Formats: sequence, C-alpha cells, structure tokens
Amino acid sequence: MEKQVIILAKSSKHHGHCVGGVEVGTGNWIRLVSEDEETDGALTDQDMISADGSPCGVLDKVTVTCLRENPTDNQPENYLIDRSVPFVKNGVATLEEVLQVPHIRANEWLHYIYANQWPAVEVSECEAYLNKGYRKYSIVFVEVDNLTLHHVENEKGKKKTKANFEFKNKSGKVRNYKNISITDPDYYETPDGYTIPKAYLIISFPNRPIVDEDSGRARYYKFIAKIFEPNS
Repeated sequence: MEKQVIILAKSSKHHGHCVGGVEVGTGNWIRLVSEDEETDGALTDQDMISADGSPCGVLDKVTVTCLRENPTDNQPENYLIDRSVPFVKNGVATLEEVLQVPHIRANEWLHYIYANQWPAVEVSECEAYLNKGYRKYSIVFVEVDNLTLHHVENEKGKKKTKANFEFKNKSGKVRNYKNISITDPDYYETPDGYTIPKAYLIISFPNRPIVDEDSGRARYYKFIAKIFEPNS
C-alpha cells in the first residue's frame, strides 16, 4: 500500500531515525517503522534516501510504500515500510500548511501530555489513565510557550538535551513541564538557556518502558521529537 505523508519528525533513535508525520488528505498520524527489532523499528540513513538520491527530511511530502499496518500496544500509528521501494518526494510543506490540518493541535483535547506533566510515566499510571477512557496515542503536536533548552550529563558522562515549557490544556489551565528529553538533532548544540517564546512540538511516547535498577519501577520516558519555531 502507498501512503502520502508529510514528515514532521526525524529524530534520533538507536543511531537511526524515528520518523513520523501526518497522512496527506486525512491528517492521520503515521509512524514509519522497519523490521529491525534491535533498534525497535528505527529507520536507517539509507531508508531515508529518496528515489532521486537525496535524503528525506522534515516537512518533505513523500510517497511511502508500506507492507502493512504494524501497531503495537503503545504505538497504534505504526506502519511497516517496504525497504525495497525508495520514498518518492512530492514537494515540501510549510509549517503554516501543517497548522491547517484539522485538529492537529492537541491542546484542543488534552488535559495532560501522556498522563502527567513529568518527564516519565510509570506503567501503572499509564494504565490507570487509559482505564479512565482517555484515548491512546503515541505522537502528539502541541503548542507551548516559553520553551527553554538546557544540557545535562548522565551517569555515563553523555550530554543530554532537555526542555522546560508551559502548556495550556483543553481546560485553559497552564501546566509546567520540566526536563523533557529532546531527540531532535537540530537542537543538540543550542546554548543553555536558549528560549523560544512560542513553539510547536512533536512529542513521542515510546514503545517500551525502561526499568529503574534501584526501584524496579517501569517508566515510559517522553521525547520531544521535533521543535518548530514559528517564522524561522
């Protein structure tokens, strides 16, 4: 099957790419995945080379040949790509065009971004959230204010990029989100304190939880897969 997709995220994932976007015409979310279990379905650089030999990137409009829908418990939007057929570029979208997709701004229906306002959600907390009747999704587009980036080092000395921001939800309540991980490589080298007064974010929910070795608790960590700056 062929899907016409506007790519909205090409983020870092296990030395490859986590690629997601919206289907042209329907506005449905699609996450493009491979059969590579070791990378949890990440796409490679080669997967992202189009039929004309150029790499596909964010905001490109592409025709993708998919083998089938490939949903998981946490990622219902997944489609398995046919790696034998290159993507075909059909043009480039603008942010203004994306903003016209019906209901794309999840501020219209969200109370929380993935169950709470923290960097991670415990498995039990996520299950309780869904049991209340909230819809399941793993990619979301939100408008935020006062997005501020900073860098921290983990226990292995590796630099991680994080963000704080304000999110106004469906009820008009402003919630503060802090230390949300960024996997958008375009922002890995920004200076500490880099601030965007208004931004649009693609935030992704992972397929699998990470188990904390000390507490034994399993958590899903949220990722900012793409940052869009208006008029940039």
